Amino acid sequence: MSMKKRAVLIAISLISITNMWGSAKSITNAPYEGYQYDADGVSTAAPLGYVADKSVSGRDLRLESGSGKVTALAVDASDSAMERLYLVQGGCVIETDENLQVRAFCDRFYDAAGNTLDITGVQSVAADPAQGLLYLADARHGRLIVADMTGLVHTVVTAQTINRDSFAPFCVERAADGGLLVLDRNAMGGYYRFSAQGMPERYVDVPGANLCDLYVDGLMQKVYALGTGGDIWDLDAGAPITSAGIPGAASFTRDGSGSFYIAQASKIWRVIPDGPQEEMALCEQPVAVLAYSPFKDGLLALGADSAFRL
Repeated sequence: MSMKKRAVLIAISLISITNMWGSAKSITNAPYEGYQYDADGVSTAAPLGYVADKSVSGRDLRLESGSGKVTALAVDASDSAMERLYLVQGGCVIETDENLQVRAFCDRFYDAAGNTLDITGVQSVAADPAQGLLYLADARHGRLIVADMTGLVHTVVTAQTINRDSFAPFCVERAADGGLLVLDRNAMGGYYRFSAQGMPERYVDVPGANLCDLYVDGLMQKVYALGTGGDIWDLDAGAPITSAGIPGAASFTRDGSGSFYIAQASKIWRVIPDGPQEEMALCEQPVAVLAYSPFKDGLLALGADSAFRL
């Protein structure tokens, strides 16, 4: 497919998500809660689950082009003037602003020899907008990819690169200093540290941990991790700060007030360090990725077949 046709296809596919933030509707312990908006801005209920004491708007961010489901989702708020949302759909990476207006996309990633890399197995994405770099954790193919939005691949990290028998990176986050933090499916008792260009630096063991997600607080320069049992770790201290007791936890995020949100199958829990935990939402599908949007002060979730906002 030509780049021109692809651009038209993606532009059309995103029409359905550009008007979905709309005005929020306050919900208090009421069953149901998402809203989707037509071209005139008129909202209609889009049953999703329930939310307690939470403002909700714009439920579905699904891309309707038919080019594959969204497999990775990330929010970058490092630029104080703009928030960027990154979606990996099939073999394409799409970058939008906080209002879901498309800024850039790339539908082919290739190395210096011109060989195309298949990114349909990517589970996690991060970005450094200032340097124009993308970071793709591709557990299916056992590699971490450093590329740019033109599609040029700068670095491919494999098991051989780090002198390991296997490497299945499933989570990547950019540290406050610009380096990379990576979780490996085969070594979940710690995390890898790489340079911004993907050069290996070290593996950091976290005794007693079984990590499944990372969160970097760029403002406070703190790194947190989620354990599969729902415990939240302060990786700088190397110790858990909560013991939420949420088995099967898959992803988490943190809002501006310091509250954490944990995805457990179809449930989303709010956890306050040294405070209570509460079930905040029940979604119609399991949530694989949870992210916080500072500009919209709300949560973004990636489910089995769509992304949506709570």
